[in-house]
Amino acid sequence: MISKHKKLLLLKYNKKRYKFISSLFILLHVFGALWVSYYLIFNLKTYKLNMNYTRQLLGLDYHNHRLNNIFKAWIISIQIRYIITDLYIFYKSLVNYKLLLYTIQVHGLESMICSIIFFLFNEKDYIIFGVICLIWSFLWFIAYYNLYKLYK
Repeated sequence: MISKHKKLLLLKYNKKRYKFISSLFILLHVFGALWVSYYLIFNLKTYKLNMNYTRQLLGLDYHNHRLNNIFKAWIISIQIRYIITDLYIFYKSLVNYKLLLYTIQVHGLESMICSIIFFLFNEKDYIIFGVICLIWSFLWFIAYYNLYKLYK
């Protein structure tokens, strides 16, 4: 039989190992997003070639990728992800105000980045979205301030 002390040490080791593996996957996701962003912004031709190379590895034929279709599907999937994760976080945050506070911080940061990116494009099509993101940033700041003040 394993002693209680050894069980606790093993449990502590497993928690650290799982936390490390999970953190590694998050970093991998960040690097993947950076890679895609870099190629979409600076090297679009190579990105299309990489997509066709991946298609060949999967046994699919050559395709002339149209980025409008890819971006449209990507934006729709991101919006659906936001809806699902926000509903789940809202449910979880009803009992954990720290999670709610953290979620509001992250949404505020996302909104600020979103508005800056839209304003940097400086075209009529993007200004409205930049203003909407800026308004959301202010709303998130107000929510964060009120919640922080309440639980301080």
